[in-house]
Amino acid sequence: MVDVLTPRLQLREFCDADFEAFRALEAHPATYAYEANPPLDAATTCAYLEQAQSDRGQGTARTRYRLAVVLRVTGQLIGRVTLTLVPHMVREWEIGWAIHPDFWGQGLAVEAARPLLALAFELHYAHRVVAYAHVENTASRRVMEKLAMRQEGQFRETCFWRGGWADEVIYALLESEWEDASGGMQEGDGRSL
Repeated sequence: MVDVLTPRLQLREFCDADFEAFRALEAHPATYAYEANPPLDAATTCAYLEQAQSDRGQGTARTRYRLAVVLRVTGQLIGRVTLTLVPHMVREWEIGWAIHPDFWGQGLAVEAARPLLALAFELHYAHRVVAYAHVENTASRRVMEKLAMRQEGQFRETCFWRGGWADEVIYALLESEWEDASGGMQEGDGRSL
């Protein structure tokens, strides 16, 4: 079970009581503005929460984390963060995040993602952590840069978006870069998992 506190957030496992708040996040059109997939419907949202809850039973062999992002002050669920082992041969993990649009522009995605980087590098000995974004999603790209991730490339026409093909960018952080990147983390911002 993961339960991490940062200065403003709690990252925790999802529970059944999260359905309505999570549904509000997933149903918001801005959440999926740069995604190829449409917003999750109620049934898919329910299935996502069920899968997230079953993932937590894997212990240290866990290969996927889907965590709720909750405001510490109010207990309100405002987002999600994910971490998934991709090709295990190279110890590569993919990180992702979504914060409800009402809370954009406050640095909460960066604050929520840092503990997942620590989880990948310090618990699972990741060699690299990657993130993908629509080429026009400047907000996600800024989050990646604030996490000390570097753009490695741009994939041409890899996702079908709004009736046409769109490019994606890939950013990555290597284990050799993690120590420098994590050195700037403040006390209590997710270093202990």
